Amino acid sequence: GELFAFSIYTVFIGASVGGLADIYSRIQKSIGASEDLLEIHELAKEKTNKKSPKKIIKGKIEFKNVVFSYENRVDNIILDNINLIVNQSDSIAIVGPSGSGKSTITSLILSFYEINSGKILIDDIDIKEYNLEDLRSQIGIVPQDTFLFNGTIEADMEKLDVQKKKLLKLQKELMHMNSLMNLKISIKH
Repeated sequence: GELFAFSIYTVFIGASVGGLADIYSRIQKSIGASEDLLEIHELAKEKTNKKSPKKIIKGKIEFKNVVFSYENRVDNIILDNINLIVNQSDSIAIVGPSGSGKSTITSLILSFYEINSGKILIDDIDIKEYNLEDLRSQIGIVPQDTFLFNGTIEADMEKLDVQKKKLLKLQKELMHMNSLMNLKISIKH
């Protein structure tokens, strides 16, 4: 009996000591996450141009001789003298290999970064004249990353608890969209 009790106590103590490593690991992750939050908190606030009256965007976007590089890689120019005009109701596709600046163009339209030189105009008004909140609230983005599941559209919809009728309507709309797409590609580099 005493040997059995000793064995049980040994297992309990061993498991407890083993659990300490897991607790230590969680504490380290929490400290790292806290440091990240503090860094975010200490970031400089964006200039929002609150004084600017709300401008309703009609949809014309123009890049005039835009040069851009990220702050931490000034020598690596991502966009070099880009000229691009997208008129209201135009549909365009910007295609290129990874790292060629496709997502950067979108980020610049949303004023996530400042350009090195040139101008970005929306409805013939310099993007710097817009209130950031107003600007961003009027622009929709379809990201290149998939945020649904890795199955079929039907499986995704079922997981999201969408009724079958809505799924059929969506499938019909997608088929119509597929046949109606008229893309203009206009980017100069």
